[in-house]
Amino acid sequence: MATALLAATVGTLSGENSRSIVQSCLTTGDTAGLVAFVHGTLSFSDSAALVSNGIPYKPAVVRMETDSTVCDAIVASYNGSLSPADSTKQIQDGFVVQAGYAWVLRPFELGDYPAVYFFFDSTFTYRFSLTGLD
Repeated sequence: MATALLAATVGTLSGENSRSIVQSCLTTGDTAGLVAFVHGTLSFSDSAALVSNGIPYKPAVVRMETDSTVCDAIVASYNGSLSPADSTKQIQDGFVVQAGYAWVLRPFELGDYPAVYFFFDSTFTYRFSLTGLD
């Protein structure tokens, strides 16, 4: 089951939201659910699949990223991973969660469904995405 969560998927970018932007790092008053989702996913998924993709299993640190340099790199990597046909789906910002030495991007408004999460390793390389509910 955990391996199925690691299947690559791409969603539709949409939604208006009330959020604050620190450069490319988005924040809201309620990001605890996002952090909890990422922590739970990385604590209960297939450890071998995560580690083989450069993502830590049960990371000690899971927190919202506020460093705009890191968020800029994650957003640039996400945009660079899109095919030319998907270039209209490029983003300028997103919710970025640090998970140990890796990052998770949620480029959609929290509460939009389906929620798609994009995982990046320590070199900001896009590794995989999964769909879940926040």
